[in-house]
Amino acid sequence: MSGYSSKVKEIAKKEQELNLSKESVLGVPIWRILRFKTRTKYFKKTTGFNNKSNSKSVKPFFLLRRYVTSFYKISKLFIGNKTYKNVVYAFPRLAKLDGIYLDKFTDPVIKYSNIKYDVLIFQKTALGKQLEPRAHQQNLVETDFIDLTARAVSILLFPLFALAYGKRVKKVYKKAQPIFQLPKSFLIVSIISLGDFYLSYAFHKQLLKKLKVKNTFVVNRSAFSSQIVASRKVNAKTYEFQHGVTMADTILYTGQYHPIIDPDYFLAFGEKWKTPQFYIPLDKIVNIGWAYKKETKEVANKFKENTHDILIISSPGCTFMLFDLVCTFAQKHPDRTFYIRLHPQEAYQQKQLKTIQSTPNIQIEPNQIDSAIIVNLYQHIVGENSSVLFEALCAGKKVARLDMGGLDIKDEGGILQKGFYYLKSIQDFDAFLKDKSLGVNEDLGIYDDFKEETINRLIE
Repeated sequence: MSGYSSKVKEIAKKEQELNLSKESVLGVPIWRILRFKTRTKYFKKTTGFNNKSNSKSVKPFFLLRRYVTSFYKISKLFIGNKTYKNVVYAFPRLAKLDGIYLDKFTDPVIKYSNIKYDVLIFQKTALGKQLEPRAHQQNLVETDFIDLTARAVSILLFPLFALAYGKRVKKVYKKAQPIFQLPKSFLIVSIISLGDFYLSYAFHKQLLKKLKVKNTFVVNRSAFSSQIVASRKVNAKTYEFQHGVTMADTILYTGQYHPIIDPDYFLAFGEKWKTPQFYIPLDKIVNIGWAYKKETKEVANKFKENTHDILIISSPGCTFMLFDLVCTFAQKHPDRTFYIRLHPQEAYQQKQLKTIQSTPNIQIEPNQIDSAIIVNLYQHIVGENSSVLFEALCAGKKVARLDMGGLDIKDEGGILQKGFYYLKSIQDFDAFLKDKSLGVNEDLGIYDDFKEETINRLIE
């Protein structure tokens, strides 16, 4: 087990021993509402974890326009008589495929299943941008009104929420402080977060009840925790889409399953992912395959493959250690260009940016083209544990995973995924480049073909 995942597991064990989940709101442990952000801050402070916020400055006029539009659409839902069997809370970060913006986790599933016949899609503001044209635009309602109102009111009514939750938050703080080195400001921030959670829950509960929703779909249980609880309270089934490759324990999933704030079912990309690292009972993990694969096949064929240069796939858990290795590779192979693809939540510091400027054969690969397409542009692809490496493997590329320079392979139970090259030294990297054999292109159970019948049975 890698150092990162073993540390996560150790932290989760301490949380359980301290009974951090004892204090609750709406039957949900307060710690579950605060856990992901608290863990993220802790790991950023104590490890090389490099997870930056996607929040950007938004022009006031744009914000106001989105807020008014959202208020109008949500008001119509409350006033009208239309009901929806299925509600989808889309992933905030959209991909762009052949000129169309889409949520690659939910939109293809909607398109290729019976969900499309009776569905409403809720979309959070995507980084302050109006991303259009968007797939299933006619089924879309922006949630800016709920999101912004809940946050503003939670601040305005801070005294009331402090009165309601203050003592419970203080108990959580006293237990968690020695582990996470929490500042006193944790108390204020947490009370506001709980107020935000409660108000968001209340809005969505009334909305889902009015719409008579039977099935609720989310991407990322932490990002949509209030919506999951609201769905539970109106007796709708909740489903979480897998949204990346998770090989071992992570700050997002690790911890005890809870029957209110966790989903009824976890919808996996392939048979390989019926495993315990998602911390949901294995009989509740359903393999529906990867619908986005159907969307990308035709577009990918339009691009020509670069067989000489190297695509480097970075990720928040290894940003700077991976960069140091790339510098070593680039120095040893000046005839090849190394294109670094950063995760949307990664950012380099001035030190790395200056090195790139002074190194002709290191470049940043822009994020404008979706990862499912970009892997088709290169023959050689290298990284650590990113889900993009698995996309590349399933696309028949030569893919190497780095187990050197402080990087760790995070595979569940220490069982290495076949098909990859595993590099433990500079010599291994040289051998990887010289190897003329083709990449693996077989059924690995990682991204299975989409199973339309399975999803249709679930929503009956």
